[in-house]
Amino acid sequence: YIFTGLSLIVLPSISRSVAINDVAMLRSYIRQAMRHMLILLLPLVLVISATSSELISLVYSSAYIDAARPLSLLIVGLGLLSIFLMLTNIIMGSGKPKIAMLLGLLMVPLDVGLNLWLIPHHGLMGAAIATTATVACGALVALAYVLLKFRTLGSMKSFVRIGVTSGAIYGIVLQFSIDPV
Repeated sequence: YIFTGLSLIVLPSISRSVAINDVAMLRSYIRQAMRHMLILLLPLVLVISATSSELISLVYSSAYIDAARPLSLLIVGLGLLSIFLMLTNIIMGSGKPKIAMLLGLLMVPLDVGLNLWLIPHHGLMGAAIATTATVACGALVALAYVLLKFRTLGSMKSFVRIGVTSGAIYGIVLQFSIDPV
């Protein structure tokens, strides 16, 4: 999984910059890591989300087409999980593995509770909502921690460009999609 690899590459770089107290290098690593992750991740998530019906039909059959909407949402959760893992690797690399572990552990009861509440009412879509919401909460908390501690995540200009380009790709894919969700 490419995003796990990217996260693991960041860990020793962050650790080294913290060890030698090079704040400029540390911030540069964080900016580069987040930028590269979003360049790869955002278009992929949006394309899978836009083509979830076709992917389900291709891999399984049209008998499982009801799984397309949950897949469309769950891929967003998987993207957020990748961001969460990157951020927790940054936190671990800065010498705070207990904080990273705590963030992950706090997500478990939240996910279990949301699944117990949403699955009886919404079935598979409830599970997708619960998991995506849980990972979104974890990613937001990790993002806030990294932003407050290191005062950087990346260039807003770069994030906007990545978002606009990814949105354009999503729009194009939707135009050529046979059965968008």
